[in-house]
Amino acid sequence: MTIIETILVAAAFGLLAAYHLFLVREVRLRPDRTAIGHANRSRQIWVRNVMEERRDILAVQALRNWNMAASFLASTSILLAIGILSFLIHSDDVPDILYRLNFFGSRIEVYFTFKVLILALCFFAAFFSFSLALRYFNHVSIDITLPVTEDTRETLGIAAALFDRGAHHYTVGMRAYYLAIPVTFWFFGPIWLFIAALALIAILYRLDHVPATPGKV
Repeated sequence: MTIIETILVAAAFGLLAAYHLFLVREVRLRPDRTAIGHANRSRQIWVRNVMEERRDILAVQALRNWNMAASFLASTSILLAIGILSFLIHSDDVPDILYRLNFFGSRIEVYFTFKVLILALCFFAAFFSFSLALRYFNHVSIDITLPVTEDTRETLGIAAALFDRGAHHYTVGMRAYYLAIPVTFWFFGPIWLFIAALALIAILYRLDHVPATPGKV
């Protein structure tokens, strides 16, 4: 790796890591300003409302949608990961098109293999996260249909916590998908990785923050 390439790669991944650390801090300190914090609070209210008012059909329909989406994304991610590894195994030469816009990057085949493995790891991480999300959603589908009595009132808190964990893993899986975008651009050179990372951060900042309530700062 050249010095310029090392700086660009380190800066790209460093900015992505710094943004997510900033987001974690925002979720903890100012949850109402973030989409994640708002969703966490909404899920708590939704679970309480469903269990106390016995809205079982609503719960089943909502969890079915979560399960279908997580199943589709998990299946897609494992297929992409296996396809990428299959390409790596059966490909003898690096496609020449990847070097046409590679202004500062090295052209060593071992380095290309390293990039392919990182891209595959992104989709394996997505598969693992969505699989865990499905596991927690299935647990919630049982707990959320239980009647709320004095003996089982703690189940309400457990169901809400399980739902939060499932949603957390779902979010991590989506972040792994998003990370695959700059990693893919990395194949064309480090400058494209850096540009893609900046664009992704700008888009995620827009998506991760909700508009301020009128009259509040």
